[in-house]
Amino acid sequence: MRLLHSIFWDYFIDRRFGGPPGYLAHLRVGLDQLPPNPEFDIWIDCYPESHFPPQGPRREPSQQELVSHIRYFEEIGNFELSEAEFDRLMRHRPASVHLHTSPLAYKVIRTFKRHGITGIPVILTSHTPESNGKEMADQYRVPGIDPGLCDRFERAVRFIEALAFQAADIWMFPSREAMEPYFATIPKFDTWMYGKDIRYVETGACLPRQSVSTDQAKAKFGLSGRKVVSFMGRHNEVKGYDVFRAAATKLLAEREDVTILVAGAPNPLIEAPQDPRWIELGWYSYPGDVLAASDVFVLPNRMTYFDLVLIEAIGMKTLVVASATGGNKSVAKMSKNAIALFDGSIDDLKRQISNVLDDTLETTKRLVDTLDHAYEQYFTPLRFASRYQEMIHDIYRDYGIRSDQIRSG
Repeated sequence: MRLLHSIFWDYFIDRRFGGPPGYLAHLRVGLDQLPPNPEFDIWIDCYPESHFPPQGPRREPSQQELVSHIRYFEEIGNFELSEAEFDRLMRHRPASVHLHTSPLAYKVIRTFKRHGITGIPVILTSHTPESNGKEMADQYRVPGIDPGLCDRFERAVRFIEALAFQAADIWMFPSREAMEPYFATIPKFDTWMYGKDIRYVETGACLPRQSVSTDQAKAKFGLSGRKVVSFMGRHNEVKGYDVFRAAATKLLAEREDVTILVAGAPNPLIEAPQDPRWIELGWYSYPGDVLAASDVFVLPNRMTYFDLVLIEAIGMKTLVVASATGGNKSVAKMSKNAIALFDGSIDDLKRQISNVLDDTLETTKRLVDTLDHAYEQYFTPLRFASRYQEMIHDIYRDYGIRSDQIRSG
């Protein structure tokens, strides 16, 4: 019997989404392109994509919902797999398991302990651009919701997050730089990593969905002949939307040739400027159209993990200005600095965008060619899946895992 590596995910996967759903969907595409491995299989165990409708406008958070989440996270007994989930995970007798959120990882770890299961390495990848507890609680920090409940929720999630990171056998990150948000937002994270087995596998991605050809993209949005600067993502401070808004507003005041094109869920706390040259698309199903229409795509995150949209932009050969933080720095190195990094300030962002817009045709072509080469060399789904497969091979070698040692559980 061949070994099986299980990627266990309690939700759907879909390339239209960020985080684990998008990451795993891109990985699956790459794995399907790989020839069979003689030593082991990699199985992504998830809900079918059709189980959920495409994402629409984001629901407004409610205090009732928050209280329900608090009760769930404060009851440690909730952090075990149900019998049905456990049977699903163990039906193929996995030799290793990879989890993609800290709560799910802790559920598996506790369940293994209850069943006396040992010898199955648990790999944890957390995709959030900061502490999972902070990110989840910040969704409820809006007018009308008790701030004390938000703080209580954050503490509860952080407690589970800490247990998961400390108990997991292996941490997997896209790069060392991608860990920066965790050092910044999780107390003691740097101490947990001492002696921990940490592996790095850079993320790749498919080209994003398009509804029109690249040369028709500007016309689709009525922007033919315009200089287009774009942003995609949630409109919050972690994503740097407020920095982008301020820099882009200054840019509009200085340049008549520029239009701003924005996709992603609006945030009532950071409203878009009321300007005819500022176009808000909201949730948009074809991110490839936005990137194809863009002269510059801006990724201004204050803290960054390893953003899929950056990989997609490189694949689309779209010029990028990104914040010099986290995984953005890794991608800049891998693409030979063909993406421009800014220092996080409003003025530097505006300056970097203008510099890219005003580059000569020769410079632009050189940068585009470099991005194209970087995507083919590092960031295709096949390259991604190959690196992932090599990582699992190395784990089995390092942990002495062989097919004749598979435990039945």
